[in-house]
Amino acid sequence: MSLLAEERKIAILEELNQFGKVKVVSLAERFRVSEETIRRDLDFLEKAGKLKRVYGGAVRKMYQEGEPPYFQRQALHQ
Repeated sequence: MSLLAEERKIAILEELNQFGKVKVVSLAERFRVSEETIRRDLDFLEKAGKLKRVYGGAVRKMYQEGEPPYFQRQALHQ
């Protein structure tokens, strides 16, 4: 499944929204591109504020300003 760069980025975001995380290796196999190509796509999407890069992939960006304040985390994890 070879896609243009923009189509690939849209597909990455769709998978991220569905599962909450994506992995570089599995995306590279799925789209039949190099892992470095996927890393560049993820870097681009992170700079655009669409996701958060983590080791080996990316996760959905949950909070616009990073972690929620302490009192919100405390209430969430009672």
